[in-house]
Amino acid sequence: MSSDKRQFYILEGLNVLMLIGVIGAIIGDWYHLKTDLGNGTVVTSDYNLFYTKVNSDFIYKDYYVNYLRYNVSKLFVAIGIFQFLSAICLVISSTALTTSHRKCTKQSLKTNKIFSALMLFFQIVAVCALFGINKAFDCSESANVSSFCNKFAGSVESNLAYIKWGPSYGWGFAISVVFFSIISIILVFKRARHLEHHCHDEGYSQMSGTSPLAQQNYQQQYQPQHQQPYQPQYQPQYQPQYQQQYQQSAHNQKQFP
Repeated sequence: MSSDKRQFYILEGLNVLMLIGVIGAIIGDWYHLKTDLGNGTVVTSDYNLFYTKVNSDFIYKDYYVNYLRYNVSKLFVAIGIFQFLSAICLVISSTALTTSHRKCTKQSLKTNKIFSALMLFFQIVAVCALFGINKAFDCSESANVSSFCNKFAGSVESNLAYIKWGPSYGWGFAISVVFFSIISIILVFKRARHLEHHCHDEGYSQMSGTSPLAQQNYQQQYQPQHQQPYQPQYQPQYQPQYQQQYQQSAHNQKQFP
């Protein structure tokens, strides 16, 4: 297997892993808050990119679109937008990768590089944005949760309740996508730098390893002999000799009737 094909299959595998990670980040919970009131009552709040799910005596959902006046809703809506943009970039980058493998063109390689870089950018922004969640919560009404507004993850215990908070698995999926994306973008730029020397305007076939123009020249130069018109290699040598003797004899007859 050539190095080009090996890099292509590695990149395809990374794209599959990143797709799983992006889907997990979109549908998964990014943050959680658990409050134990001490009398057997436990209230948990799970924050994903669409709503907050609160579980106490019963479960209910608060969709962010209905509470956009709050900073927490704005934060998760922004993270969701970055995640969807990242998913779009992944699809375009994967399509460009497949196109460049079948018919290598400079445009497909350039598209693959640009959208791979954009995907990594959107993922990094989404991951880093979650660090601002503590400032987004309004803690002014309760002094018992003041630590919650100062730490990204942790726990605090008071006379009223025990509170534990921190990131959830959706954020972990996003971090894994960043990791795989860094590896992918290194291979993408390395592969593009190698193939740009072979790509032409008419395209470069990865399946055969040559451009269409080179394949045509090869066929013309090394066309099998049986496809060319037959030309006999042996030419009789006696016919011109007899013809010359006959002409000399006819000339003598004219001179001596």
